[in-house]
Amino acid sequence: KDYTLGSASYTVDRKTSEVTAQVSYARNTEEGICRRYVTVDAKTGALLGMYGSNPYRTRQDGAAYITARAAQTKGEAFLKALWPDQYGKTEVYNAPDGDADATEWSFTFAQKVNGYFFPANCFTVSVNVTDGSICGLDTAFDHEATFDAAEGLIQADAALEAWFNTYTTTLCYLAVPYKLNPEAAQEKALIDRGL
Repeated sequence: KDYTLGSASYTVDRKTSEVTAQVSYARNTEEGICRRYVTVDAKTGALLGMYGSNPYRTRQDGAAYITARAAQTKGEAFLKALWPDQYGKTEVYNAPDGDADATEWSFTFAQKVNGYFFPANCFTVSVNVTDGSICGLDTAFDHEATFDAAEGLIQADAALEAWFNTYTTTLCYLAVPYKLNPEAAQEKALIDRGL
C-alpha cells in the first residue's frame, strides 16, 4: 500500500516462450522516494524477484527501527506465505552481522538436506529497517534437484585434510604494506595522492 504504479514492461524469452513483466512502484516520503521493482511471470502472476531502494538516512537516537530478529521473522512469514513447501526445506544460511547503519536487513535461506546446506537452492529476502517492508527478493530454487544419502560421508576435518593434500605449498616472499610517514618527502607525495 502507499505505492503508486510507475511503469510496466514485458519481456519474451524467444527460446522458452516465457513472458515476464517488470513493474515499478514509487512512494514519496519526507526523506525522499522509495522505489520497488517487481518481476513476475506475466502468464501466472507468480513473483520471480524484487529489488528496491530507499532514501538513505542515518539512525537517530530514539527512532524506532526493526531489529534483525524482527526482520528475519517478517522475511520468514513472507516466504512461508508464497512458497511454503520450498521454504520448509530451508534454514538461515547467511544473516546480517548487526550493522548499526544498515538501511535493510538481508537474509539467505538455503536448502538443507541430510544436515548439509545446498546453497544453490535458496531465497534471499531483504527487509527495510525503518518500516519492516520487504524491499528485496531473489529466488533460485531447483525443484528437481536430487541428493545422495549422507551415510558413509567422511568428517569435515578429514575432507579438508584430503583437499589440502592435493596442493603443494611453495614458500615465497610477499610484499606487505606499511603505514606511510607524512614527514618523509617521498612518502608525503604518496599520501597526497590518497595512498
